[in-house]
Amino acid sequence: MGGLSHSSILSCLLLAVLLPCLSEAAVVRLQRIKIFQTHDLPFWKPSVYFQCEGEPKRQLDVVVEANVDYNFTMHEPFQPLTELTAPKCKQCGFYDADTLTEDDAFDRFTLCPLDFTPAPSGRLNRLVESELNVTFVCLHCNPDRTSRSSGDEFEGTDTNNVSLLYVFLLVIGVVTGITCLTGLVAFWLKSGAWPLFRRRMDSDTAKFMEMFDEEDELLDGDDGSGEDMEMGEAGGTASSSPPSMTSASNRHGSAIRHD
Repeated sequence: MGGLSHSSILSCLLLAVLLPCLSEAAVVRLQRIKIFQTHDLPFWKPSVYFQCEGEPKRQLDVVVEANVDYNFTMHEPFQPLTELTAPKCKQCGFYDADTLTEDDAFDRFTLCPLDFTPAPSGRLNRLVESELNVTFVCLHCNPDRTSRSSGDEFEGTDTNNVSLLYVFLLVIGVVTGITCLTGLVAFWLKSGAWPLFRRRMDSDTAKFMEMFDEEDELLDGDDGSGEDMEMGEAGGTASSSPPSMTSASNRHGSAIRHD
């Protein structure tokens, strides 16, 4: 790691931490709840919890009495209740734990991002007669910026600040990514991998050129053999012509003597 600077390592770690922030999920929090019955014996305190299918239980230890409004700051230990990613929904519910029999259900329902009012309100209220009245808050479940309510206590909750934060994190992510890439390239060049790569490329190029030279030599040899064969055939034809001329002369001389 000698070629990789400490700043590059720090930048890579910072990028790994900040990248999840760029794709923040829509978190669902509990703002208030009121149960109308306890599903338990008299003088027996309920054990209320919230749970979505396949997720851990969120125990609401403070909810111990019926017909009492419980309001939350949405920063309690059990918050957030769950996270939603549009357009997927979840099967969730409020239950009263029972040690002897199956847990009693106050309400079972499908929780979807578009069930919430548009941002920046982001509320969802459920009222189940004789069971409970509950209000959820999810600021990013239904991000419709055109709908605003002037009396909303959450209207000014960091809408602009969140946008600025996203831009800031995006810039940091790009700069950190470039720094990491530069550091990795510098480390690769200084670690000895680059010279080995260059030597291998030069060796492959030399072998490739040598193959071409051998093919050229073979082609030149074939052309020379062909020319020698053609010259040999021409010489043989020329040497065979004098006997024919001699035979003709002999026949002519015989004819003269006969006369």
